[in-house]
Amino acid sequence: MVDFIDRKIEFHRVPQPKGAVLRDPEMAVLIFEEGHTLDVGALCYLRRAPGRRKTTQGRRVDLSSLSQLRRHEIRMLIAHISETIAQSGLRKRTEFGRFYAFSLFIDWCDSNHHNRVFDDEISAHAAFRDYVDDLRRRVLQNQLGNNTAVSYQNLTQGVLEDYLNADNLCQGINLLGHSHRFVESTPVPDAKSQEIVLAWCKCLLNGISELVVDQKPYPFALAVPGYLNWPNDRIWIFPVNSWCVTPDSKSIPKCQAYDYQNGKIRTAEEIEHLYGKPNWPSRTIRRIIKSQKYIQRSNQNFFSRDRIERGMLAVSAFLVMFIASTGCNPTQAKETLWSEELENVVLNPLVERQGFRTIKYRANNRLVSFEIGVEYMPYLRRYLQLRKYLLQERLFAYLFFSYGSGHIGLKTGPKLISESDTKKMFMIMKRLTPTFPSVIPMQWRAAKQDHVIRNYDPATAAQAMQHSLTTALRKYSNGSEVTQQLEMSRYFNQIEKVVLSKGQEIAGSEVNSVGICTRPGEPKAVVDNLPLIPDCKGAEGCLFCDKYRIHADEMDVRKILSARYCIKKTSHLASSHEQYEQMFMRIFQRINFILFELKKHNPGMVEKIEQEVDIDGELDAFWSAKLETLMELDIL
Repeated sequence: MVDFIDRKIEFHRVPQPKGAVLRDPEMAVLIFEEGHTLDVGALCYLRRAPGRRKTTQGRRVDLSSLSQLRRHEIRMLIAHISETIAQSGLRKRTEFGRFYAFSLFIDWCDSNHHNRVFDDEISAHAAFRDYVDDLRRRVLQNQLGNNTAVSYQNLTQGVLEDYLNADNLCQGINLLGHSHRFVESTPVPDAKSQEIVLAWCKCLLNGISELVVDQKPYPFALAVPGYLNWPNDRIWIFPVNSWCVTPDSKSIPKCQAYDYQNGKIRTAEEIEHLYGKPNWPSRTIRRIIKSQKYIQRSNQNFFSRDRIERGMLAVSAFLVMFIASTGCNPTQAKETLWSEELENVVLNPLVERQGFRTIKYRANNRLVSFEIGVEYMPYLRRYLQLRKYLLQERLFAYLFFSYGSGHIGLKTGPKLISESDTKKMFMIMKRLTPTFPSVIPMQWRAAKQDHVIRNYDPATAAQAMQHSLTTALRKYSNGSEVTQQLEMSRYFNQIEKVVLSKGQEIAGSEVNSVGICTRPGEPKAVVDNLPLIPDCKGAEGCLFCDKYRIHADEMDVRKILSARYCIKKTSHLASSHEQYEQMFMRIFQRINFILFELKKHNPGMVEKIEQEVDIDGELDAFWSAKLETLMELDIL
């Protein structure tokens, strides 16, 4: 059994100074940015413990497996990483993801007899080929998602080709392909969840700004959303760790001297009465005096630690509002640049809208603008007052910032706000009200696009969200769950009316290629946002018309199955994956829904004709003739 032990490590920020050479690469742990470190020094040892250890310790290794050749290779790799980061212009977190994936590849190589992967292109090609085969095996065995495996493959390929300066490294290798079938659209949060989160964020920003900026004394009454039905729609705040206790909280505060329900300090008699037994008088009095001193101290120092911590909670709250309003992704929001000049413009009461400009790193560093609407301008102005107060004359180039935890941040100065800061806000809100919904930034982005699509169209939404139409349709056009349920309910209810009993007649109806039309010349879509608008010219459009009906008999069943057969034959003519999903997939779904209703009347008949059409090719006369025409025109 291999004895893995700790080794001495040294932290190095990347990119390193130009020309710097590490004397002991086996000790190197690279710092890309806070929370993203990579123990590349461990790769100098051919046997090391799996997984990632705490950055304060590094990975455990077998000291006897140190390779002098690998030491040289890792030294070169570190220089390559520094040079890449210095020149790429990509975010350090993005670069960390690339090289972390590459380190996983090296782990795999050292465990699968490919520890000479750095030697030359031949060795690298053989190792990468076997690595891709192993990824494919893990995908087939459901140990790894297809697109995750493709990401590992592509990131490793990019780093390996750059490091070896090899353009044809993957020649002859059967690479895994990305599939849109495994991409899930970002769900749109329901309207109630959005309202709850934004209502709380507004209360936190306005209330805490009043406490901090306007220098209101403790105990302080913080307004809360009305849906909670808490007394007077407020909670009382005190300058202690348990800074508030909600009316419906079942936990008992550690310090009985604070009356969280009425916003005051209890007397000794009140404490004794509250807990049903007498306390030692001196102990009770000491608690009351200590509690009063806490409040007096904080009310004399309006830049006290507790006020700063409450203020940073309000900063995170406005960050959520900013993302919800602009629809930008969290990284863009956190890295939004700011200046005194822009601040003066926004604080001007005559300004109704203010555009924001930032760098979208994954879009080739192109400048991207965002706009915050009129509704949020008062909150932006209030936030800027809070920001100025919390920074205390410090200059900071970004709109959002953080001091971290404790007094250390106040001494070292502000830094970019991180994901952990926003997570902390949601954790606090969950403690205050356990039913507080978790709406992640990507869902706010989806909600913004869903709103624009409903009022305009996908192309306008793509422009507003500053991404491609393909991204808009594939990743964000999922609709809210409630809206989808309503649409599907109308969809299914209408389908139940579509199927007629065998022999049932409707006056004024007209036979067509997929069934019958009850009122020719008066097309009307069954629901909104359909792939085909009924216009009485195409058979496919009839399927989505509220005048369409079909008999549960052999003739009409063969018609609709023949239509499906022919449409499948032509579906390859779709100009893009999006068109296939938006049009052909919706047509197939509609036909399948109708067939499901038909099977309720006579399941045996539908299955029999389905076999005759799909397997034997016995199509309805109309569709058979149409199929022959397409074949003669060399379309099929």
